[in-house]
Amino acid sequence: MPWITVVASLLIPALWIWRYFSRERYDPPLPPGSMGLPLVGETLHILYAMKTSTLWEFYGAREKKYGPIYKTHIFGHDRREPSSGIQAFKAKSFRHILLAFLGPDAIRRYAERASMIIQEHIDKFWMAGSEVKAYPLVKKALFSLVFSLFLSISDEEEERELLAPFQDFLQGLLELPIDLPGTMFRRAKVGRAKIFKKLDEYIAKRKVELETGQAWPQQDFLSVLLTTKGEDGEPMTEEEIKQNILMLVMSAHDTTVSSLMSSMKYIGENPWCYYRLRTEHISILLARSPNEPLTHSDLQKMDYTWKIVQEAMRLAPPAAGNLRRVITEFTMDGFTVPKDCHKKEKFFEEPERFKPDRFDRPLLPNTYVPFGGGPRICPGYELAKMQDRIFLHHLVTRFKWISYTFLSVQPSVVSAYAL
Repeated sequence: MPWITVVASLLIPALWIWRYFSRERYDPPLPPGSMGLPLVGETLHILYAMKTSTLWEFYGAREKKYGPIYKTHIFGHDRREPSSGIQAFKAKSFRHILLAFLGPDAIRRYAERASMIIQEHIDKFWMAGSEVKAYPLVKKALFSLVFSLFLSISDEEEERELLAPFQDFLQGLLELPIDLPGTMFRRAKVGRAKIFKKLDEYIAKRKVELETGQAWPQQDFLSVLLTTKGEDGEPMTEEEIKQNILMLVMSAHDTTVSSLMSSMKYIGENPWCYYRLRTEHISILLARSPNEPLTHSDLQKMDYTWKIVQEAMRLAPPAAGNLRRVITEFTMDGFTVPKDCHKKEKFFEEPERFKPDRFDRPLLPNTYVPFGGGPRICPGYELAKMQDRIFLHHLVTRFKWISYTFLSVQPSVVSAYAL
């Protein structure tokens, strides 16, 4: 329509002018780089790179042009979720709750349960034919696992009622935050509302079960959140409980699916890696009775498996970037890095080559942080590590991969036969 053209022709120059005169001036100057279009910055560029599995090209092109320190502008002033869907909770007050539920000691208790869930899933969905569409099945299996651990859900119908809105929500995380009918962002907001409505039902039901002794405080993550108080002596509100469950389902599921699919891709592309990995897992398999679930002790023997996953995450990060916000302005290589900015550097030889053995020796501090580090390390680290190792164990001991096709825009396909 003509009036839209007129408004756009006036608005875009106005935004450029506003941004130019509203910028702070620094001495020394800011690093070189492009801030892209008004408001959206270079968000469209990075979204394309993420969806075509060319994220390294996005960063590499800018580093080649501007050097190792450069500025850009993506996803607004920070990385946004639908309707600020994941808000900061009382991190210091409740971090001990997350660590108690997801820490190393707790994961020891979940290993056998997780192994049985994944084993049953493979029996039911992976053994029917010679070709397996791995991506949707891995997503389904890990949803079953996290729903079981977090909410004690084992009914397939209940899983489906949560699975659909969660998928809408997760897809919306990689879209521009445009809240208009028909957009993925709007679908994500609707999905989030459906998730919260369902969680309201679970919370109300669980409160009754806890009061009547039909549930216990350590039964699952929901019970832990309802019965544990923060360091300030106050319990979580229902809104905080829902936010935390949403955050952890996303963290425990979506990024783990990504790391697993990347691991399968590189294993399939490197036969030498597949055979070495299989040797590690056959020795674990032969030491157990048939159909016996894996234990925490078994997971400790999967050293090479975890190196593969680490290398896969290095080459194909589960998220667009593990960014940390600068809290105090500083100068680096003659450039001012303002408060709220981020930085990136390289520390690996042959960075584009798949080499799991690079993790045989300790890396330089803070050069590899897919889960963050220090006091801010992801509380779901141990859970993700457990899921990756268990799933790869069952895949590599029950299937032989004869070819592998990985497409970023279609479900991955593993052509395999059962052993």
